[in-house]
Amino acid sequence: MTTSKVILEPPNGGYGWIVVFGALLINMVIKAFNSVFGLLYGPFFRSINVAQSDISLVMNLSSFFGSLASIFTSAVLKSYTVRQVAVTGCFLISIGMTLSSLTVSVYQTVLAYSVIGGFGFGLLVNTSLIAVTSYFTTNKKRAVSFSLTGTGIGQILLPQIVQYLNSNFSTNDSIMIMGGLMLNGVIGALLFQPVEKHLKPRTIDETQSLTSMTPMSIDIPPAVNEDNTSFWRKFIKTMDLGLLEDSRFIILNFVLACGYAVATDFMLILTFFLKDTKKLEPSQTATCLSVLASFDLISRLTFHFITDWTSLSSRQILVIGIFCLGIIKTTMTFLTSFESILFAISIYGYFRAVVIVNQIIVLSEHCAKYYPRRFAGALGLNMAFCGISTLIFGQLFGVFRNYVSDFSYSFYLEDIFIISAMSIWLIEYLYHLRN
Repeated sequence: MTTSKVILEPPNGGYGWIVVFGALLINMVIKAFNSVFGLLYGPFFRSINVAQSDISLVMNLSSFFGSLASIFTSAVLKSYTVRQVAVTGCFLISIGMTLSSLTVSVYQTVLAYSVIGGFGFGLLVNTSLIAVTSYFTTNKKRAVSFSLTGTGIGQILLPQIVQYLNSNFSTNDSIMIMGGLMLNGVIGALLFQPVEKHLKPRTIDETQSLTSMTPMSIDIPPAVNEDNTSFWRKFIKTMDLGLLEDSRFIILNFVLACGYAVATDFMLILTFFLKDTKKLEPSQTATCLSVLASFDLISRLTFHFITDWTSLSSRQILVIGIFCLGIIKTTMTFLTSFESILFAISIYGYFRAVVIVNQIIVLSEHCAKYYPRRFAGALGLNMAFCGISTLIFGQLFGVFRNYVSDFSYSFYLEDIFIISAMSIWLIEYLYHLRN
């Protein structure tokens, strides 16, 4: 006689859509801020006569401490709920930005914005994604995609908000007000109720496999028996450091990290390029940033329809996207009219989303092929690669800008750098193809 058993599983909707809205709100006000960093902090850095290398240091250290915090997020979540960690991250970001409005030197800004704010941002990198995915099974991709549209919406709205603040308030007051605006993320974080409160019962046959019914689909490294292994081996297994033994994984993450460093540096200096090199008005600069974000959002919603018609792999699409971004950046340096620059910016925004989306897909496909069920650890290591790369190479870009007065040369250096990194990837691909 067949017996039945009742299990609890995610609602695959229901209150989960409220959680999606909370993640969307966080993405809209916090994760979208990097696109307007130069627009908000540019006048402040000019007022204290900061060198370009020091401006880069603030942004690069913020990325570094964010990556450092994100690595240990999974360990923190074993003791605290997703909502507690997310709320803490939002408060740290707000506190860091508010304190930075009171600083009078770049090193004080580093302590406030980069260390405190960067660590808070790192706590938010994975928690909002974990909150969303824990509520869904078959609708997971749709839920994640909807929550990520918040970043695009924020990148459209924030340039206009920052431009309004810069026009009506002092530099320090504008930064302080923006720090207060970051607290809106707390509203979204408070919506992250534990999924255990919303699990739904389901009756199954006792002989039915429970593998697909696991409430949480987060890839967490398995527990280690402390009686049979050393602390160091436990740490390596928990953090999935064994992945670093594979040269293909290292080269893949190196290339992705180089691309991340270039993208971060470009967004950092884009505002200065438009205002100082191209002599655009502040309102025109804000319009360019909003248009870039608009086409980024359009790309996220439409590009998968285009890729479905081709037989190109995610890695090939990523390579094409990176080369297109390089061509567009170089072309932009020769444009003079606002209309032509705006057109180039819109194309750049479209291909930027292609690159960002396919970076994660390429990493996940590599793990699915060689390291099934180890994507979470691979993602954490990828963030570490990105943080270190941004700190080292991003700072070198800043030092280079200390000796050139035209930001166009920074674009050329970025292109040479990423082409060199891609060449390493090509050599690795051809080597494994022959063997």
